[in-house]
Amino acid sequence: MATNQQWLALSPAEFQSDSEQTLKGLVFHVSMSPYDIPQAVRGEFDEDRKRFVIEFRYISPEETASRQIDEHVILHVGENSGRLCGIEADVEAMNVNAVLLRIDRAAEESINPRLKPNYDVAKKIITEKARELWQRVPAQFQPAAG
Repeated sequence: MATNQQWLALSPAEFQSDSEQTLKGLVFHVSMSPYDIPQAVRGEFDEDRKRFVIEFRYISPEETASRQIDEHVILHVGENSGRLCGIEADVEAMNVNAVLLRIDRAAEESINPRLKPNYDVAKKIITEKARELWQRVPAQFQPAAG
């Protein structure tokens, strides 16, 4: 998943989710590990393979494993952590003019429930940083203006 695009720095505190849980009368404050919140994101169109690639960088890097979630989309997840490290979308084969991150039920069921907040943060980052991520995509794959 090599790319030349610059990393967009993120504020992990902005994406931190805290919750309160009560168990047998005790109140627990639960928050995501800082290791599960990306510190940076980047996106680029890989001209050779005609794929739009989004990558997430975390405090600690790790090797990734590829998980094909449908005919045109591959998720790259941390081999040990299960964190979402990258997304590859074959936008040319999909014949699309925009890419939206959507994890369908089958993919969601394969996600460790502990990591669902990590995937939710990834979706939020992609939504909030869409303009910057799309800057490196050729015009024919850009979302329509309007």
